[in-house]
Amino acid sequence: MNSPIVRWLQRVLPAHHAARLVLAATQLAHAFAQIRNVFRRHPIWRIVVDVHGVILKDRLRVEWNKKRPQLDVGKKNAKSWKLEDDVLALHGEEAVAHVLGQARIDVQVKPGSDDNSRSKLIRRALRADVLAIYNTPGYYRSLEPIQENVRQLKRLLDRDDCEVVIGTAVPDENVTGKAETEALLREVLGQEYFDKLYARVFFAGRKINKGDLFFHFIFEDNPHLSSYLGINAGVHLIVEAEHNRNTQLRWNQKFVPHGTDWAVAAGMEPAPRQKKRKKKAAVT
Repeated sequence: MNSPIVRWLQRVLPAHHAARLVLAATQLAHAFAQIRNVFRRHPIWRIVVDVHGVILKDRLRVEWNKKRPQLDVGKKNAKSWKLEDDVLALHGEEAVAHVLGQARIDVQVKPGSDDNSRSKLIRRALRADVLAIYNTPGYYRSLEPIQENVRQLKRLLDRDDCEVVIGTAVPDENVTGKAETEALLREVLGQEYFDKLYARVFFAGRKINKGDLFFHFIFEDNPHLSSYLGINAGVHLIVEAEHNRNTQLRWNQKFVPHGTDWAVAAGMEPAPRQKKRKKKAAVT
């Protein structure tokens, strides 16, 4: 080190003191350089990607309509925690009760419960009907991949500055959903990219406490969740789907249309500059 500060120290301090200070400064600069190199190599962006609705098509709405053709939920959100509200809002409680049948409603009576109102029983019966589809063996294995989003996920996995976590939830009662989803992801991504996943997190329902998890970005399809299964995140990137195109977003949400680079949407890469067209000089 031969900076002006070093030369000044050598002039004003005894030789042995100046040598010690120069050595300490050199060692400190070397330590900072090592720390900087570690952070350059270490992933800095923590990302979680929702599976159902983002990577795999969730066909619950179609399946439910096949079983209950008298009620059509239209282009509403097909997630299990939202489907009941959509059906009830569109058709009313008594219409749902007629389709489900009184027997399905009666079995939802909970002895000793403070709330066995008819409205609550209809909601319980509707949710049980929806969960019956989710819990059918083979349901998760039959889902189709969304190829465009699969390509975007692979681009994130190719980056050296990302830790990508796959996250999804399965009903508490489901015993095959985790294995089926993992097998399908391995097939869709290929073994090379499947091994690049930082982690594969499967949440059993929504009862587990996940508040200690933090991610910079979450790619999901459901803008109605106040937080993705209790996970803390900086920005919620809502990937375009049929049910979320006309939804009002919150302050920490950003809509990602089809064809948008996920890294650009998250701000990890600058948007490509559009070439300015040269204006032709007017011929006089």
